[in-house]
Amino acid sequence: MKYIDVSMNENPGGSLGDFITPTFNNMSELVYYLQNYAGDLYSSNVFFIENIRNKKVADMGCGYGYFTTLLSQYTNSIDGFDIDLNAINYAKESLSRLTEPAKINFFHFDGYNTQVKSETYDAVVSFEVIEHVTEPSKYIKECYRILKRGGRFYLSTPNGLIANKNDCIIKYHSRSHLTEFFPSELYAMLTGQGFLVEKIFRKINNQSDEHRYPNKNLLRRFKIFIVCRLKRTNFTYFLLKKVMKAIQRKNYIRSDNYMSYTIEESSIEAINAQNCDVILIQAIKPE
Repeated sequence: MKYIDVSMNENPGGSLGDFITPTFNNMSELVYYLQNYAGDLYSSNVFFIENIRNKKVADMGCGYGYFTTLLSQYTNSIDGFDIDLNAINYAKESLSRLTEPAKINFFHFDGYNTQVKSETYDAVVSFEVIEHVTEPSKYIKECYRILKRGGRFYLSTPNGLIANKNDCIIKYHSRSHLTEFFPSELYAMLTGQGFLVEKIFRKINNQSDEHRYPNKNLLRRFKIFIVCRLKRTNFTYFLLKKVMKAIQRKNYIRSDNYMSYTIEESSIEAINAQNCDVILIQAIKPE
């Protein structure tokens, strides 16, 4: 498997391609990579896959287009939008060829205005994106605008109850997380923009609870302290990225397999810091 060095992203930490970008010869290589090296994201991004089958879909915040390309096998057509021009160029050049050209397109946008006509899409997806957005309500408003009446919006984002939003315990995983939302905040924001929330799901890692109890030992607290301090400046953050690139080229850093996770329907009230890593929401734009 080949690798491409991607220049520093506009929002570092916001996509799988942050440290190193693999290229693929076919769809099966892409699926294998996502299942085994991006298992956490894979389990979220394919959970609603049957709901978007044969539909015209917008992927808001598609990053390097890995999951957009995967989902294109199931949709009638899919358009990926992202603020990162490097990511969009990579998706156009390296991933579009893996699927039928008429089924997938990638577009650079400012994060809030797709310049697409209102009520264009049967479904809109937003997987692990809203936590990176400066003006989340404005972003959700655009998702609502481009969605057809009766169309559905599928969203996932880390559970903000796990850590205080002013803490960096979770943020050290991704420097570009601006807000980690409480379930009640997500519900209020979606309904405030006109959506009707139909279903809430919670995702949990079955194999490890370490990140849900981040202060359980002194060594981990010290590690978090050091990493958070390192990433307070661009220089030290980019230095950390170079180290990660060198490690990943030598040997893949294997994350949890997608089978490590369970996703169950829940209610807003039932979600807490111990039983939910990622919140998934299914909402509808009223007729």
